[in-house]
Amino acid sequence: MQRSVTPLDCTPHPLELARQLTLYEHDLFKRVRALDLVHKVKSGEAATVASVSAMIRHFNAMTSFVAACVLQETDRERRVALVQKMIALGHRCYTLGNLNGAMEVVAGLGLTPVRRLTETWAGVDPAARKAFTGLERLMSAERNFHRYRALLRKLRPPMVPYFGLYLRDLTMTLHSNQDTLRCGMLNTGKLRDLSVLLEDMEARQQGSYPLIVLPNVRAMLQGLAPVDEDVLFERSYAVQPPSHLRKASSTSFFGFRLTGDSDSNSSNSLRGRRASRHRTLSTNVK
Repeated sequence: MQRSVTPLDCTPHPLELARQLTLYEHDLFKRVRALDLVHKVKSGEAATVASVSAMIRHFNAMTSFVAACVLQETDRERRVALVQKMIALGHRCYTLGNLNGAMEVVAGLGLTPVRRLTETWAGVDPAARKAFTGLERLMSAERNFHRYRALLRKLRPPMVPYFGLYLRDLTMTLHSNQDTLRCGMLNTGKLRDLSVLLEDMEARQQGSYPLIVLPNVRAMLQGLAPVDEDVLFERSYAVQPPSHLRKASSTSFFGFRLTGDSDSNSSNSLRGRRASRHRTLSTNVK
C-alpha cells in the first residue's frame, strides 16, 4: 500500500530536512559492501541484496516524495513555495556533501508531472530558479557526468555520492570488458578498474556527520514509498489542466530514476504506462 504524502510531511525546515536526509542516506550508503554491489550488478533483478535494494527503494521513494509534495498543494502560491523549499533542500544537500540527495531533488522536480506546471514555475523566485539550474548542470550526464565527477574528486568524507553512478560505472566495468584477453591472459586492466571503483566507494563511506538524528523525521523518511506515476499525473492535471493531452511528455529535461529492484515495491516505482522522457538507470544486466 502506498503511503500518502500530506502537507505535514513537507513541513521540516529545508536545512533540518537536509541534515536528517543526509544522516539517513549516509547510514544506508555505509551498509553497502563492495561485494554486495558486485553481486547485485552481476545478478541483475534476480538478486535481492538488502543493502543495495534499500538504496534503490529509497531513491525512488524520495524522488516521488519531492514531486508529490509539490503536487498535493492546490493553492498556486503555496505550491510555488513548496517548489522553492524543495530547491532549498537540494542545495542544502549539496552543501552537506549529499549529492545523492541533490540528485533526488533534481529528479523529483524534473518529473513531467511537476515540470509541466508552467504557471507554478513562473512564480518561482529567480534566485531559486538559478540555484536549481545550477543543480541540474552539476548532476547532468553530459560528457559522462563530467561536472559531477570533477566535484567528487574534491570532496572528502563524510559524504553521500550519487549511488546510481556506482551502479552504472560498475555495470560498464563488468560487462563491457572480457575477463580474459584474446591471448588467453587475464584481463588485468579490468581487474584494476574494478578495484579502483570499489576502493573509491569504500573510501567515501568513511567518516560520520556531527549531527543528531531526529526520530520523528527519521521515521518519516523510513516510511516513504514511491507514488504511482498515474497518481502524479492526475494531481498535476488537477492543478493545471493540459492544453493538449499528453503533450507535456515531450519535455527534454534530464532526470533520473533508479530501477531494477525486484522487491514488492517495484511495481509502484515511477515507471507506469506513460513514457516520460527521464533517463533510467537499471541494474537489470543480461
